[in-house]
Amino acid sequence: LAFRGKEGLLWNFNGELVSHFADHRLWFPASIEDHTSVICITHNQETIISLCEDSVLVGTERQQIGVSIHVSHIITGQCLTRINWQEACDSPITALTYNEERG
Repeated sequence: LAFRGKEGLLWNFNGELVSHFADHRLWFPASIEDHTSVICITHNQETIISLCEDSVLVGTERQQIGVSIHVSHIITGQCLTRINWQEACDSPITALTYNEERG
C-alpha cells in the first residue's frame, strides 16, 4: 500500500500495480500533508477508513464539493460506504469505531 499525493495504490512485491482506490482521494485538514492522521487500516489489512475529498470532474479539472469518511476494501479498491461526517446524526462525527468481526 502506497500513497502518492492524494491517491492510494496497492502494489505487489514484484512492483506491479494490483489495485487503486476508486473514488478515494485523501483530504488533509492541515496545510502539511500527513497521511497518518487521515487513514486507519484494520488489523486484518482488508479495509481502509480515511478522510477523503468528494469531487466532480469539471472539464479536465477536479472540483472539490465536500469531505467525507470513505470505507474501502484494500484489495479491490472498491468504496464500501461513504459517511458524511458533517451531517451524520445532526452533529459532526468526532469518533468512529469499526468492528472487524462484523465488517
